[in-house]
Amino acid sequence: MRSLKMTESGDIEEHYDCVIAEHWYPPERPLGCYVNRYFQHLNAIGCCRDESFCASKLNVSFSPKWEEDPPDESESTSTEEKDSIEIWPVLVYVMSSICILASCVFVVFTIQLHIRRRRRAKQDYTRELSDPLIDNEVLEIRSILDELDLTTFDFASTGSGSGLPLLVQITIARQIQLQHVIGCGRFGEVWLGNWKGENVAVKIFSTVDEKSWFREVEIYQTTMLRHENLLGFIAADNKDAGLMTQLWLVTEYQPRGSLYDVLTKETLDMQAMFKMGRTIANGLAFLHSEVGGTHYKPAIAHRDLKSKNILVRSNGTCCIADLGLAVRYFSTCGTIDMPDNTKAGTRRYLAPEVLDGTMNFNHFDSYRRADMYSLGLVLWELCRRTLINGSCDKYELPYYDCVSMDPTVDEMRECVVVAGRRPQTSDNWATHPTMSVMMRMMRECWTANAAARLTALRVKKSIDALSAFVAESA
Repeated sequence: MRSLKMTESGDIEEHYDCVIAEHWYPPERPLGCYVNRYFQHLNAIGCCRDESFCASKLNVSFSPKWEEDPPDESESTSTEEKDSIEIWPVLVYVMSSICILASCVFVVFTIQLHIRRRRRAKQDYTRELSDPLIDNEVLEIRSILDELDLTTFDFASTGSGSGLPLLVQITIARQIQLQHVIGCGRFGEVWLGNWKGENVAVKIFSTVDEKSWFREVEIYQTTMLRHENLLGFIAADNKDAGLMTQLWLVTEYQPRGSLYDVLTKETLDMQAMFKMGRTIANGLAFLHSEVGGTHYKPAIAHRDLKSKNILVRSNGTCCIADLGLAVRYFSTCGTIDMPDNTKAGTRRYLAPEVLDGTMNFNHFDSYRRADMYSLGLVLWELCRRTLINGSCDKYELPYYDCVSMDPTVDEMRECVVVAGRRPQTSDNWATHPTMSVMMRMMRECWTANAAARLTALRVKKSIDALSAFVAESA
């Protein structure tokens, strides 16, 4: 190897050297035989390996100075910055994705937590309403059992070989002894039951009518729905009946049965008719009214008012039952809470606007007015069985003389809407001072103009005034 070097003083130093074979690397282009192009005007190197002392024959010379300056640190820095700039979008995308995913997880967790809290609060509230007659000790035990996760307990064996002992929660369905069937309907059966020595009515739904059961329970559990002229709700439960599950609705038991049962068997004097009519109107007025305050009760429309859905107490007053088709109106948000099932009321008692499809289902007053039409028919049933001069008419259902026993919607539409017919009144009602007022009242309830119908509160006050007048005249 022959090398030339330009010193600072301008002298040229020349060196000859031999390179060990292990340092001749890489063999094709040994690094030690080349000079950086920026310093070729100061250093020159030549290498050979043809023969011994071949370096003496090498022609080595300096190269012209390289015109372009070597890259400084700023250029290398700019390259690094360029690379970092290209990496930034990727980092931003990755971090944004992580943040969005974390936000979604947080929102889902928050919603689930909120739903669980509401469900737990609703269960506590339902338990409080559905067990109003259960002792406080029983309620406390039930709440403890509800909160227990029995799978976490390691129970000792019974020693009988049957395995671990089973802790069974005793619900109200296990405490009631069913006696016999006292009624049937489209939903199922009504049984007389005995609960802690008291008679109760047990309405048993099949799982096919689960929506009707759930809706009626939901309506009964409406805040502040307790009223003397509404059937008292005790509890709701379900019971395994072998091949099917029974859905129970437990209410007060009224031994006299429905108003339909009473009217088919008994006649009424004037004061008994006033008492029944007044209490029916009073219960309906309470349903229709909205009660504000610390606890809020929404306005409710029955939608299936008829003599079979009105029960008669032992003292002769009435209470309204069967709220499975009821609708609620929340004025605070302007919404109508409709039941999930698509059933309509009893066809014989449907208002004209319901039959011809002209009813405004988005306006709650429409439902109240339809109830008042049904109330007019119930008042007609009462008046037919009221004694006038010692006699009265035979009990009949409304429109008994113009439709079949189980009329279709088309039959009722033809009779009520097209023909404009209403139940026939007795000939001696028009001349009787009391019955003529009742006749005018029921006609104002079933008039075709829904907006002109009386309210339930107006009917109640009118009957009160008429009853007081009759009592003073006696």
